[in-house]
Amino acid sequence: MGVYLKRTILVYGIFAIILALELLLGKTVGVEESKSIYLLYILPINAVLLAAAICTDALGLLCAILAFLPFSREFFQVEIGVITFNPYTLGVIGLSLVAFYRILFKGYKYSFRYYDLIIILIGVTFLISTIRSETIFDSGFLAFHSIFIPVISYFVIRTMVRNEDEYRRCIIFLIGGISLFGIEAIIRFVATRERVSIFSMPFIGIATMSVTAIFYLAYSGWWKKVPGLLSLLIISGALFSTLSRLYFASVVVSPILYRLIRKGKGFFLMLLMITMTLILTLWLSLYPGIFKSTHFEKEKGEKTAARLMNINLWKEALHWRAFSYHEGIGNFASAPVFGVGLYKGKVYVTRHNFHVEWLEYGGIVGYLLYTGSFLLHFLSFSAYASFDRFIAINLLILLVILSNGFTNGFMHGIMPCIAFIIIGFNEARRKMIT
Repeated sequence: MGVYLKRTILVYGIFAIILALELLLGKTVGVEESKSIYLLYILPINAVLLAAAICTDALGLLCAILAFLPFSREFFQVEIGVITFNPYTLGVIGLSLVAFYRILFKGYKYSFRYYDLIIILIGVTFLISTIRSETIFDSGFLAFHSIFIPVISYFVIRTMVRNEDEYRRCIIFLIGGISLFGIEAIIRFVATRERVSIFSMPFIGIATMSVTAIFYLAYSGWWKKVPGLLSLLIISGALFSTLSRLYFASVVVSPILYRLIRKGKGFFLMLLMITMTLILTLWLSLYPGIFKSTHFEKEKGEKTAARLMNINLWKEALHWRAFSYHEGIGNFASAPVFGVGLYKGKVYVTRHNFHVEWLEYGGIVGYLLYTGSFLLHFLSFSAYASFDRFIAINLLILLVILSNGFTNGFMHGIMPCIAFIIIGFNEARRKMIT
């Protein structure tokens, strides 16, 4: 693996240095002047250089963009119309073209499964809801980042990752990017003593990436080596900096969940979680004032470590979320079949609940497809988890991300992207062991 890692770092490290020098040149010349220079000269040159890099090491690009994923909210952004592109989105779209080329001309096999059909139907459903949306441009922007890019990521990983070495390379680069990101998160938290947004990445996005890397390091055994242990410590610190209550609880109970998944109980756990959280969601939406705190303390401790232990802050969070659920269910009732489309509300960016999001944004059709996709995935892979630890880790990550989505939502930020990347890893893994 060492030779391949060095080649990937060399090829795409040189490309990153070139991009950094171009950015420096643009700032030196000036914003307006640099735009014309970039479009006329630098962009075509970059396209040629990237094509050469892909020919040299196509999987290396996948590794590189996975490492860049934590930084994709702020660096090297390019706006084209209403869509904001970055190295991750551009890279994964480019790799999808490479994947299609390999399937059509290089003999790569792509076994079309029922799960692929469900994903296609999810895309069609949210395309319909986007077209019907009252804010079609906002809806299209959100759908691009929350549905299209995650689905393309799934397709690319499933197609391009073909053996154990490639599989491990991708995960190592993903963990490496999260580790570098985690260092900045720790520094910011120590400096402010408050949870902070790092490089425009919200708290819950940082926590989602952190638990993903923690589970890989902890349950693969990689933490037993010095680099793995160092990464685990850094990423654990980054998770603490988010002060994410449900993710903390998930890490604590993860040994039990992992053991049950290894025993083939993954589908049962996912079914139980979806059923119980749906019941709780409907209950909270019907009685939104039930968790009203008598001591409003959100401003005093919501961004500090007090949010982990202060029961009034827990109750206050559930109180406001419950009113959001109530409003979301009301919007679902106004468009029950295909939903109202993704949108940013005046108060809420997310409904903080995946049940409400799927019902409101995609209607009953979108909800059934999304829940069905996760249940089908767990049903298909629970048996494999009993003898393959990486499949078990992937199921654990998906279960924890969706469980956290009960009070933090799913259809926003980096969560859908991470989830579909993990699903792609599982599909790629199945091809290796069967």
